[in-house]
Amino acid sequence: MYKKLLKRLEKINPWHFLWIAIICSEIFTAILNSILSYVWWGSVSVDLLLIGSIDAFIVAFLCSVIVILFTNKVKDINTINERLSLALADRRKFEEEKQQLQDQLHQAQKMETVGRLAGGIAHDFNNILSVIMGYSEIVLEELPEDSKLSEDVLQIRDAGNKAESLTRQLLAFSRKQVLQMQVVNIESVIQGMAKMIDRVIGEDVGLKIISSNSQQYVYADPGQIEQVLLNLAVNSRDAMPSGGNLSIELSNVRVEPEGEEYPAEMIPGQYTLVSFTDSGCGMSFDIREKIFEPFFTTKKKEKGTGLGLATVYGIVKQHNGFIYVFSELDKGTTFNIYFPVSDKTPEHVEEYDDTSKLKGDETILVVEDEESLRQYLIDVLQPRGYNIISAASGEDAIEINTGYKNDIHLLLTDVIMPGMNGKELADKILKERPDIKVVFMSGYTDDTIAHHGVLDEGINFLQKPVKSGVLEQKIRQVLDS
Repeated sequence: MYKKLLKRLEKINPWHFLWIAIICSEIFTAILNSILSYVWWGSVSVDLLLIGSIDAFIVAFLCSVIVILFTNKVKDINTINERLSLALADRRKFEEEKQQLQDQLHQAQKMETVGRLAGGIAHDFNNILSVIMGYSEIVLEELPEDSKLSEDVLQIRDAGNKAESLTRQLLAFSRKQVLQMQVVNIESVIQGMAKMIDRVIGEDVGLKIISSNSQQYVYADPGQIEQVLLNLAVNSRDAMPSGGNLSIELSNVRVEPEGEEYPAEMIPGQYTLVSFTDSGCGMSFDIREKIFEPFFTTKKKEKGTGLGLATVYGIVKQHNGFIYVFSELDKGTTFNIYFPVSDKTPEHVEEYDDTSKLKGDETILVVEDEESLRQYLIDVLQPRGYNIISAASGEDAIEINTGYKNDIHLLLTDVIMPGMNGKELADKILKERPDIKVVFMSGYTDDTIAHHGVLDEGINFLQKPVKSGVLEQKIRQVLDS
């Protein structure tokens, strides 16, 4: 009621009211004059009538001033109310943005905490896995094909592979994984993974790959791209328990500065877009908001770890890419992944199919603080003909290097060691032996030889756990380079 009255009064023009008041005062004076003339038979003095007229005018004028002041005050009140409403709206927006930033901070802190935990676990756990899986491979090579022990050793190796996969997932979503980047064509990677994806999703899900026939390249770790594809395929399969369709479409997009078509956070430039679309059950908004969180899963207990999509998110971000999800209940889900296009061209790396070419007579200095892993490396390389010198620490390696008068052709060293780390060790030995080749080993990155998980250019690296075949290939490639 009060607000309606204020609105009506605000619309009144006080100057109109003033003229009405003056006219009313004149009418009032004429009426008064007539009455007084009638009562006193015209004997009323002109002065008295004039005073009455002036008094009426003054009263009208004062009333008009009061109305003008009141209506102005009403306008001021409404202006204040409008400003107050805007201030309250700004305050609500500020509180929402503040809450959003706090949520992002908590998420980042949670990721950082889990990342540190994953890094600490990976360092020791990958050393153990290297020994388990490495010796399993050595035993399998030495056992006769019809040996009853072969199946048991295979079970040990497979269990090691599963443990390795879990550790890699932990490192990937926390962005502690060391990426071995190279120039690749994502379309070639997807085509190479087609059969494996087909097996993962099952016979009741149709797979369609829509090619862009693009020759654009991205700077990426092929193994990690494969991990992204497999995790998304598993996610799509679980969303289609009764079968359905899965399509993987590639296209080239260009993000323009200040363009409204793509999210504002995307850096302008050329991208390769991978759209992963399934016809599954879809997701609600609440679930969509949480899918990239570590350990969040909608699966039943013991049916999932909640690391699949968190791993995908970590890998994409570590590749300076972007990932967005679009989904509605009963309408399927689409993951759009953008990888920045590289202007580099692929380099040819020689692969040794003939195992006889993996032999050599060069001298290798092996530096590893974990004794069992150090012995495993020796057991793999010595049978290939290499002369192996080993050290348990960077300090021991410096002492051995100083006292060894013959050539040392290659330094194979762990990165994370007590005291002197592998990078410091390599720098010191390179000053004395500038022609020596260096291969680093590590289970995770602490930015000693990498920046945000990406290796510096020209660095030779082996990801732990170190498998015997990969180790032999890498050593030969580096020595022959």
